[in-house]
Amino acid sequence: MSAQRERILAELKRRRRAGEPGLTPLEALQRGLGMRLAARINELRCEGHEIVTTREASHAAYSLADLERRQFELF
Repeated sequence: MSAQRERILAELKRRRRAGEPGLTPLEALQRGLGMRLAARINELRCEGHEIVTTREASHAAYSLADLERRQFELF
């Protein structure tokens, strides 16, 4: 895994623990996580990470799937 993907994944995990909303491309850029957030999110998904996309007014926000809630919904 590239260092950039590791930093993005760490930020997504931090946001989930803190109960913060998803990471937007602008926030990723401001935090030094790169300009191609959607591409890195796609690569993380290909590695098996469950990431949810939420469409907002003019952009997308990405967050890690809440696995506990998802498992509950399956039953």
